[in-house]
Amino acid sequence: STEVGGAARRLKGVSTSTFDAADENDYDTEPIGFFISLLAFVALALYLRMLILFRGFLKFGALINMVIQILIDMLPLGMLLLIVIVAFSFSLSVMLRHSAIGVIIGYSDQPVEWDFAYSLFFTMNMGLYASFDPGVMDQYPQVNFLYQTFMVLTQIV
Repeated sequence: STEVGGAARRLKGVSTSTFDAADENDYDTEPIGFFISLLAFVALALYLRMLILFRGFLKFGALINMVIQILIDMLPLGMLLLIVIVAFSFSLSVMLRHSAIGVIIGYSDQPVEWDFAYSLFFTMNMGLYASFDPGVMDQYPQVNFLYQTFMVLTQIV
């Protein structure tokens, strides 16, 4: 049992010295390691490679070639949308860098340090999923204006 637990920790990319024997079956608190992440990406790459191999079949070949051509043609649009998202994320990051935003949106009882990654996450949730806490909009009207502008521009793009 200890040997299996140690092997699982090594596969997950987690050091065996960080966990006690009592925590051996508690995998919810362990981080996802490098090897498990690599395994997930390899599985995805293999399935995508399998789609490429379908180009040799008569029925699937035309469909796969059409999907690949659509993806290639959408690259400029994707780059433009990415630039708009990153631009609004930077402006949101500059605007809310010194605010107590973590307390407002309820993620913690301490202010969260606002960085670009958090800003990108917040912008993606606001724009793509419309999932955000309206308390931020009530507290900061500039964020409301920025959000409305972002939604108009992403609809145009």
